[in-house]
Amino acid sequence: MRRNFKKRLGTAKPKEGSRRDLKKKCKSITAQLVKMRDGHQCQQCSEDNVISTGVIDAGHVYPVSAFPGGEFDLTNIHGQCRRHNTIHIGRPELYLKWFENKFGYKELEALHERALAKPPTNDELRVMIQERTAKVEGLRLLAVA
Repeated sequence: MRRNFKKRLGTAKPKEGSRRDLKKKCKSITAQLVKMRDGHQCQQCSEDNVISTGVIDAGHVYPVSAFPGGEFDLTNIHGQCRRHNTIHIGRPELYLKWFENKFGYKELEALHERALAKPPTNDELRVMIQERTAKVEGLRLLAVA
């Protein structure tokens, strides 16, 4: 009796220092930094004076699939509850409207330009990882003090 195993794609651990590894590390540390910056609260719920419950995601104003330049841009990423994140995946124009109301049209235009830019190089990712790791550690020390 022969077993038929399907090969799983994308499940292998990325090679240390590879682009995939750097993106994974940068995504993780960026999400930590954004959640700490936003006080582990959904930014839309906070504006409605509602306390967020459940998991907080790092949601992108401009989706990464269409705008790879905004994947690690801290202005493009905000703490979101699962409810708001799910809504904005299906209706991204609502997130754009929220961003414009909170930060203004000029900031939305600037973010749009950055989101259309080329994704960061491997060297830029390494620098981002170092800087953001230091920021997260600094915020952790402030939280303990």
